[in-house]
Amino acid sequence: MIMIGFLAFLDPPKPTTQSAIKALQEYGVTLKILTGDNDKVTISLAKHVVLEVSEVLLGSDIEEMTDEQIAIKAENITVFAKLSLDQKIKVVSDLRSNVNSVGYKGDGINDAAAMKASDLGISVDTTVDIAKEFADVILLKKDLNVLKDGTSKAEKLM
Repeated sequence: MIMIGFLAFLDPPKPTTQSAIKALQEYGVTLKILTGDNDKVTISLAKHVVLEVSEVLLGSDIEEMTDEQIAIKAENITVFAKLSLDQKIKVVSDLRSNVNSVGYKGDGINDAAAMKASDLGISVDTTVDIAKEFADVILLKKDLNVLKDGTSKAEKLM
């Protein structure tokens, strides 16, 4: 067998991600990443978009915890990695049990149920149909500052 080369995939964050994250944090929005992806890749991405990561909670860790333990731990965790569909729902539900309002942005089949479990399901117009069906809001612009703008307008209404 002769190795010919490597194949790599790159899905970089949108250029507006850092400014949108900073603005949302200024509005008091705490951002968390819930993903089925590898923890090392996810930590690298979080650092790239300037999200502070002090600890990571893996799906295998969640399996060993009670809902109460997850709810307490989830308050201070930024990255949840290697999660199954059910574990995403569990984290969202446990965050809500702490009297948090939870928005969940997803774009795949594995995100639909967690979007439904959240207070506000957010998706994009180019995603799979099931994610759009479960979304309360569908983003039409490919710019995360739309979330900042929506948060700003909602804050003014309150």
